[in-house]
Amino acid sequence: MPAAARSRLRSLLSHGSLYAVVCWLAAAWWLARGEAAEFVPFLLALLAGVLCGTDFVDALQRFDRLRTRLLVHAGVVIAVAAALAWSTASVGLATLFRLEPPLLSGTFFFLFIAALPFTAWSGLALFTHITWELIDRRPMIESATPEWNGERGVYTLKIRAVPMSTTTGLVILTAGCLLGGGAYLSAVVALQHIGFGIGTGVLVLLSPIFLVVVAATQWLVRRRAVEHTVRLTTSIIDLAAGTNTMVAPLTAVRSVRLRPRGLLARIEYETADGRRTLLVGMGHPSNWMRRDERPLIPRFPKRIVDLLEHSGLSADESAAPKELRFIRER
Repeated sequence: MPAAARSRLRSLLSHGSLYAVVCWLAAAWWLARGEAAEFVPFLLALLAGVLCGTDFVDALQRFDRLRTRLLVHAGVVIAVAAALAWSTASVGLATLFRLEPPLLSGTFFFLFIAALPFTAWSGLALFTHITWELIDRRPMIESATPEWNGERGVYTLKIRAVPMSTTTGLVILTAGCLLGGGAYLSAVVALQHIGFGIGTGVLVLLSPIFLVVVAATQWLVRRRAVEHTVRLTTSIIDLAAGTNTMVAPLTAVRSVRLRPRGLLARIEYETADGRRTLLVGMGHPSNWMRRDERPLIPRFPKRIVDLLEHSGLSADESAAPKELRFIRER
């Protein structure tokens, strides 16, 4: 596959909205049978809403001006919330959910349920974004930005990170979304069981249950974050936490990857024995709901780039746009 095609494919696979479509496809069997309110499609709809919400908040960083970013953010949140209210008050959910064929009405139900966590997640992100700017903690943040230190061919970086593979981190967060969806659905069923009327307002008011469970999962992941020292020399790469080290000769390293920003900000290397990863984004407390503009990991300075290239690694032009990757040609 050409390098440009690989780059586009990796960029596509990094979007949560793609996996939201996969959730809809996975739920289509139930939707076509008129069983959109069953447990599995309901959870898939909630997960799709969170995936779209995180993707939307991340995409806002394409706007350079803060005012534009906030206006677009607030506009989308208000528009989705208004659509939810309109679909209930003016059209009536019963009318939408009785459309033929069942797949169409089931898709409307899927979108309605997905819009609830999307609105809650995006709204909470907007709130934290606004309060962050009002509090103005930028001087504190900038003073804590890590930097590469180099002396006599030895380069070090001190960062706080979770020693966990990217796949494991995403699986844990997905499990948190499913658990949150289960708790949310249980609350809805319990209210219906006692004869309490369930409308759009009640569904929105119950959405914090979902967010609390997801936030608790994130907190558990963040608790695993510890201080690490990344060390690069002319002969080795080492990811150390206290006396625990993950060291490999540079000649045995197949690739080195650095993603400076976002929830998946990380630094990792790969050898024949597997990958060693430090998830910096998941270990950063301010990075869950607000996508910070500053890099959580500084880019490699030219001296380190020269060191990696001298060891036989070369920059991978097909890497995703948000990351740096050096590979060893085979």
